[in-house]
Amino acid sequence: MNPADTWRVLGYRPHPGQAEVHASRARFVLLVGGARFGKSLAVAREVLRELVCGPGFGWLVAPQYLLARPEARHVTDSLARLSHARPPAREAIESVAGARVECRSGRQPDSMLGDELDVVALCETAHLGREILPRYLRPRLVTRNGRLIAGGTPRGANWMLELFLRAETAPDWQSFQYATWDNPRVDPAEVESARALLAPEVFEEQYGGQFRSRSGRVFPEFTRKVHVRPVVPLPGAAVFRGVDFGYSAPAACLWVTPDEHGNLCVMREYYAAGRTIADLVRDIAAADRQLRETGLRPAAAWADPSNPAAIAELCRAGVAATRAGNSVVAGIDRVRTLLRGGQGSMPGLFIDPACVNLIEELETCQWADAPPGRERAPAPGNDHALDALRYVVTGLHDRVGWQVGGFVC
Repeated sequence: MNPADTWRVLGYRPHPGQAEVHASRARFVLLVGGARFGKSLAVAREVLRELVCGPGFGWLVAPQYLLARPEARHVTDSLARLSHARPPAREAIESVAGARVECRSGRQPDSMLGDELDVVALCETAHLGREILPRYLRPRLVTRNGRLIAGGTPRGANWMLELFLRAETAPDWQSFQYATWDNPRVDPAEVESARALLAPEVFEEQYGGQFRSRSGRVFPEFTRKVHVRPVVPLPGAAVFRGVDFGYSAPAACLWVTPDEHGNLCVMREYYAAGRTIADLVRDIAAADRQLRETGLRPAAAWADPSNPAAIAELCRAGVAATRAGNSVVAGIDRVRTLLRGGQGSMPGLFIDPACVNLIEELETCQWADAPPGRERAPAPGNDHALDALRYVVTGLHDRVGWQVGGFVC
């Protein structure tokens, strides 16, 4: 039975937004929507599409079992109406054709190891842990070329925003974003009542389906369209580095070189967790040797000032590293100045598309809420490549007076 026939038998008439989701043939689909848009029903119908076609195997994954209940109920009721259902088990749904869908809780990620799947549906995606998809779920889809359907309402500017931004450009992905009022079955008076009651940023998030933070982006000037382009170093150019140390959190190193207009260009990144200082130093020194073999000149490096012993290790390996200035807000201001560029001129900072972690952090880094009278700072977490960028930009500014367009002294 094809989907159109299935919807007809069920009496399912998707509204225009849901119909757009069902028309997608992308392998990976992200549906972002305000409350009561109809996300759970649309996600369940996509899972049903896989179930009625044969003996597939899939999961409904939610932060806890109760949050998978709406999608599970839609799937179970639909199978019953199609006379495809067997009596449901506690955490599984089966069809007479042999298809099976199980519920999984984000609180028990180790239960997501081992199986191979035809379909995975994420329920309340924004409330799942960041590592659930890449570490536990994506590998389950490899052998069967399985599909992923993720739905949810935003929760600040967390990893769901990162996924949404990535889905806009990644192959095999398609993202959708709708507001509550895009569901024509929602009473507009209810929407306006909520608008009058809630703070604007809460309303925009919960009803508008928008990614909002009370404090906002740290680098609002950055856009992929303007600042991301392939970087081809000038022959014999100097290359500067910024280094942020880490072990449990990723360590990061950026290689930065000027272009013919004096703009700074991030040409390469290193980003890895679980590497010792000795590993990191060896990897950076090896990358520098590769650059020298192409005729480039690794020059000064500025590194995390909190670890002088690691800086000394870099120096012993031939990396001319010094302690970076660590005024966070001043460094951010210098990076933002480069992103903006001079009046009527191009930006002073460009990034190679291969620097995926730096690009992601520039798009998602948010200001933390600061108490009155306290200097604001970025929310801790996903800012390791940004620290490396801040170190090298600050170092060049303090050492040689680098501004938009190059040296000023």
